[in-house]
Amino acid sequence: MKVTELKFTKFTAVLFGTLTYTGKRWSWDDVAIETRAYFVWLCRKLNAHLRVIIGIELGANSHVHFVIYSPDLKVTKRTLEIAKSQKAWPYGRVKDIQPYNQDMGNAGIIYTSRHEQIPMAGEVFHPHKGQCRKDNCCYPKRLDHLT
Repeated sequence: MKVTELKFTKFTAVLFGTLTYTGKRWSWDDVAIETRAYFVWLCRKLNAHLRVIIGIELGANSHVHFVIYSPDLKVTKRTLEIAKSQKAWPYGRVKDIQPYNQDMGNAGIIYTSRHEQIPMAGEVFHPHKGQCRKDNCCYPKRLDHLT
């Protein structure tokens, strides 16, 4: 099956969360690398394509807020347990992760955007299973807009 024959599904906001650190973090680069590693791990464990908006705060109260968009992630109790795993975020704890409340509109996105942004440049995290592993995925490596 060719990429053009696969059906492209719209990315929608599915999860909102907060990651905290046990100590202070002052390096923006370290936080960006650690946060990206969290989403790479998460997309592979959940076998889902992810696009993320990330806001960070450095200093005495170092933490990360995020909104996950996905076309194929089903939010279940198990999904939330995996995302909260100590293996997923060994730098502190996953303080909060919950299904994105569509009734709140863009409130979670606006809140996250008020923090300093980690520019992911539209990167789509691929689980590297099935069609993705064969490099025949219907989702691109990057999305300019959440379509």
